[in-house]
Amino acid sequence: MTIIQKFVKNIRVWMGKPPRSEQRIIIIGRENQKRIIDSFPSDLVRRIKNFSQSVPRNKASTDELIGMLYKLTDEVQEVVGKHAACRKGCSHCCHISVPICDIEAEFIARHTGRGLRKVRSNGPRPIDSFSMETPCNLLDTDGTCSVYKSRPFTCRIYHNLDADNWLCLEPNWNTKHRPMYGLQPLHDAYNAIMERKSKLHADVRDFFPPKVSSNDITQQ
Repeated sequence: MTIIQKFVKNIRVWMGKPPRSEQRIIIIGRENQKRIIDSFPSDLVRRIKNFSQSVPRNKASTDELIGMLYKLTDEVQEVVGKHAACRKGCSHCCHISVPICDIEAEFIARHTGRGLRKVRSNGPRPIDSFSMETPCNLLDTDGTCSVYKSRPFTCRIYHNLDADNWLCLEPNWNTKHRPMYGLQPLHDAYNAIMERKSKLHADVRDFFPPKVSSNDITQQ
């Protein structure tokens, strides 16, 4: 097994019994897994691992470390995105839980100018509280992210490696079988950065209130 295969060995196909062909999803997931492994640059693997290992002793500021992490996830996106069903404006995953830590929320607020509100409750919202009627407050009306360049880490690493968006549709949200990928060193780096001074985590909607439109202001 090569270093790249070891690094992305946790690209995973979660098992279950979806209404559509189980074998079909398994085959597509494995095909995309192989494509990602074959195309993943060894230099990127090395830089991600080195960054992850350096975070605990890195003297850079938390803001700088988050920026470094985001840059690496952008490079990963260039590889994985080519083999994902995700497309601009899809936004299905922008209606489910988006967990985020307070210092990451502060980073996004500083770099986007979005207002940030005080969050007192610690922890994610119940899973069953989400639907296509609960869009992320950072989502624009055209289905695109209003803070895309500074979007949360959770959003950056979430991909559907199936052939289309069937698994993303609300009736299929509870399907256990879904091909995704995972790069543990990225998660380790994120956790190490957040552990520096993060005090709580919550849903992104808790940190960022809905954007007030000019029409809303006029009607008040």
